[in-house]
Formats: sequence, structure tokens, C-alpha cells
Amino acid sequence: MALVAMLCGCEKPPALENNPEVLWFRCSGVVSSSSARLIVQEAAAQPDPWAGPLYVLSPRAFGGHHLIGHQRLYLREYETAVGLFRAVAPDDDRTMGCASLRHALGVLTDWSRRFNVRWDVRLGALRGRVPDEVMRIEENVCRGMTTADAELVKVRYSDRPR
Repeated sequence: MALVAMLCGCEKPPALENNPEVLWFRCSGVVSSSSARLIVQEAAAQPDPWAGPLYVLSPRAFGGHHLIGHQRLYLREYETAVGLFRAVAPDDDRTMGCASLRHALGVLTDWSRRFNVRWDVRLGALRGRVPDEVMRIEENVCRGMTTADAELVKVRYSDRPR
């Protein structure tokens, strides 16, 4: 019995991928089934993602569930019609990537507060924790950018698939 408890207590959460265009996140501990279900549902209901939806998966773990997910930040280009592609201006993509990052970190911070969950995050070589290091992560990625023009960028790319 002690061996089973030790093996389950040492169960590691899923690994975070190293991709400089995708914010990866995972809960730092096991969460209840009901909390995991609510978080997955809320992630699926997030509004109009720029480069892709906020994904959250909840694999089973001893005593509950792990949570792992990601948010793609940059669109780069997209298909407007079969075989026709439109490139996104780098400054526009950076503005929207910053807005997407801030939104994702805000959602993670809200879940942290409501469900008592702490998050490990990774964006390429940048690693951090939410909610403790949100400002450092934002500053490192956005470097003084404002997202005031995000709505104008969305209008400029209104043919973007959703």
C-alpha cells in the first residue's frame, strides 16, 4: 500500500512544449473533477481567438485531474479561400499576439483565484508562474506594447476565419 501511495504521489504533470509562438500552461497540482470540468468548459467558451482557440485538456490523475493547455499567439497568415493566403503584417500580428497573451494570462489568473489553481507557463524559453509572475511574462513578451489598436487590427483582417 505504501508503494502505491508513493507512486501516485510522484505522478508528474504533463510536460510543456517549447514553442515561441504558443503559450503552454499546466496546473501545478491536481484539481478536482468538478473544477477541471468547469475550466475546460470555460476555455471552450472564450471569445474570438486571433490565432486559435484557448485549448484546455484534463487528463485523469490520482485524486482528480491535471490541466494542460495552450494558446497560439501569432497568426502569420491564413487562407481566405481555397488555395489563397493572406499574410498578416508583423506589427499587426505582434499587437494581436500581445492581446492574446494578456487575455490568456487574465483567464488563467481568474481561474487561479476562483479554483485555487496555480499555473506553470512556458512560451519558448520563457517560463513563469501564474498568478505570481504575470507582469514579468507580459513585459517580457509585449515590451511596452499597448493593445489599444487590437480592434482596428481585427477589422483590417475581417476575412480571417474563425
